[in-house]
Amino acid sequence: MLKRILLILIISIFVPVLSSGAEYKVNDGTYDQRFSSPEKTFALYKKLLLSGDLKIVTECLMPHRAEQYYNLLTELHKANKLEEFAKGLPDNIRLESEYDPYYDYAMIAEQDGKKFSFVVQFIKIPSGIYLLDGM
Repeated sequence: MLKRILLILIISIFVPVLSSGAEYKVNDGTYDQRFSSPEKTFALYKKLLLSGDLKIVTECLMPHRAEQYYNLLTELHKANKLEEFAKGLPDNIRLESEYDPYYDYAMIAEQDGKKFSFVVQFIKIPSGIYLLDGM
């Protein structure tokens, strides 16, 4: 079951759903700087996973991915594997390809003592913020 969940988290389908980004505005009308680059979005994603606050983790994701990831991450949490999953994610990601609004980053993660290399995709929505679309 855990391997299936991890596989689903790693594999994504390219679905270009663009949000207006209005939900990411802060009080002064500017956009939330936590999402101003793929690196910042990914760092926040990992930090929130480590905190265990899954509802807030979904803010890092494209809206069409939020429910799917929330359910998968909830399963990891129930299996007491969420912290292990989060700790296995790297601190740094490396740009592999850029096809505006898609940005693919390479990363090497470690789970159960095994290393996995895969691509993390971000989409730059019209407001200029970057959200995670798939791993």
